[in-house]
This record gives sequence, C-alpha cells and structure tokens, in this order.
Amino acid sequence: MTNYRYIKHSEIDFEKWDDCVNVAPNGNIYSRSWYLNIVSPGWDGIVYVAEGKYESVMAVPHFRKFGLIKYITEPPHVNQLGLIHRKAITFDCLTKVVNILKTKVNQITNLPLNEVNEMQLPQNFGDKTSVTRHDSYQLSLGGSYEMLFNNFSADRRKNIRKSLEEHLSLVVSEDIDGLIRMHKRFTAPKIYGGVSDHQYKLLKKLYLTSREKRYGEILAVMSGSNAIGYCLFYYFKNRIIKFCNVSSDEGRTLNADSFLMDRVLRDWSGHDKIFDFERASTPGVNHYKESFGAKAISYSSLTYSNLPFVIKLVKQIRYALIVGRKKNSTNPEAGAS
Repeated sequence: MTNYRYIKHSEIDFEKWDDCVNVAPNGNIYSRSWYLNIVSPGWDGIVYVAEGKYESVMAVPHFRKFGLIKYITEPPHVNQLGLIHRKAITFDCLTKVVNILKTKVNQITNLPLNEVNEMQLPQNFGDKTSVTRHDSYQLSLGGSYEMLFNNFSADRRKNIRKSLEEHLSLVVSEDIDGLIRMHKRFTAPKIYGGVSDHQYKLLKKLYLTSREKRYGEILAVMSGSNAIGYCLFYYFKNRIIKFCNVSSDEGRTLNADSFLMDRVLRDWSGHDKIFDFERASTPGVNHYKESFGAKAISYSSLTYSNLPFVIKLVKQIRYALIVGRKKNSTNPEAGAS
C-alpha cells in the first residue's frame, strides 16, 4: 500500500470511512466518523483507496493554538485511533503515513495509535519524533463465569461477596446528568487540573449519540432508590468498553463497583467478547484492573515537534511555570508565614 493521501474533512466519504472502520480487524469506536465529529469537529483523514473503497484510514484530529498554529493531538474522550486497515499491511505503511503528517503540521502531541499498530512500529520514525507506550487492560470473556471468578484476586472476590450482602441492584439508566454530577463531586477533585465543563458537555453528547446508535449504555448501581454508582459502557464489535465509571462515598463503602463488575462479567461470560478496561493512568488503577484477571496490551502514541525556536522557548517557559505552580500546590509549607 503506497498510495496513501491526506484528505480534508470536506473531501471524506463518511460512508466509506465507517465501512472501513467496521470491517477492519483493528477498527475502533473512536475512529467512527460520528465520534470524531463530536470530539474533533473538522477532523481530516489519511486514506488508501482501492477499487472504490477505503482500504485503510487514519483520523487526523487537528486543532489550532492562538488561532494560528495548526497541530495534531489526542482529542478528549479518545483512547486509540491509529492506522486502521481491512487487510494486513507492510511495516513501512505506518512510517509513510507519519511522514505525510509531518508535511502538514509542525507539532504532533500524543497522537494515539492502536494495539495492532504496535506490531507495525519501526525502530524509529526519524528525527524529532518519539513514541510513548501505554497499556490497555483487557479480559477475554470466552470462559465460564466460574473460570473468570477464580481468576479474580482474593481481595476482589472478598469485596464482591461483601457487596452481595448489601441488597444492591443494577439497572439500565439514562441519567447522564446524574453520572456527571457524581463525577464532578467525587472524582474530578482528585484529577490534577480538574475536568472542564467542555469535557462534560462532550461526554453528554457522546452518550446521547452512542445510545441513539445503540453503541452506548449507562448502568447504575442502586441502594434502595438511591444511585451510588454509574458506569457508561460502549459496545463495539467484539468489545465491551468500560468508558466512564464513578461511585459516591457510599458506593465505595458498599463496594458498588465490585458489584457492578461482577454482574456485568457474569452476564457476558461465555461470549466471544473482550472486556476492555482501557488505558491505565496510575499504578493503583493498574492493580484494580489486574484484580479482575485483566492483562496489559500495549499500544503507543506519537509525538513530533518541529516548531520554530521562539515558539519552543515560549512553551518551555509556560511548562516551567506550570511545574512550579504544581510543586507549590503540593508543598504544605508553600506560602506559610
């Protein structure tokens, strides 16, 4: 495959694009056109066309700084994108696509590839380009529930048993506003930099659109008539994706998440599905996912910088100021008199 070409948003045939994503073995929900239209309006693409079809595609989510500098980066609420292809490709295809991107922008920041691309990575992409590896935690659901349960850690099995004594229930919910309120109160304060209102608006739009297209569903853990936990799931091809979950303080006390996970894995056990916990952010989160028997699957993100010297200097000064503020905010004696 040598005839890859960059096409602007207005030139993309969305029907052909989505057909490629749906058929390709490494197609993912984040590369569907409707998803990209929400998180990165005006996104462009790289395509390889054969016999009137898109044989291979790669989304190009681009943004602008100061209204002038065009750059490519990971959009919000996206985990994997990368080069998607109907058939096997040669090792040089990914390099050719990245070289095309370098002719379009001077900066690429953490552009996510996908786990199949991991097997196609060259030793390097050339000067000024770097690769960062991430782990997506996944669990095969083909075995029986008993097999799955026996692979849970001892502490996870204990928490599940405790949750079953609390008379909790699991219901399908459409309360995205409740999920967002709980996230704002119990989860966002623990995230450095917080979560912007814009990100919550995107999350709500993603849920409403995915529900309409039958790709998304919210499950709520109930204690009596009170919701103590929510989880937004995506269902795409053979994947069950745990996309956004949250528990209240009461939910954590009653092991709401363990209860939810046990019910979901019980219901889907014996099916030819992959439960995808997605990218881990901290060692503690890794340990949580591993407690269900999930295994780490690697994929990479791409960074490239060929910015003018003046712009690089401004970025370095800005980064130093941010790091300084972060250190002061974590120093209990900072500002003390």
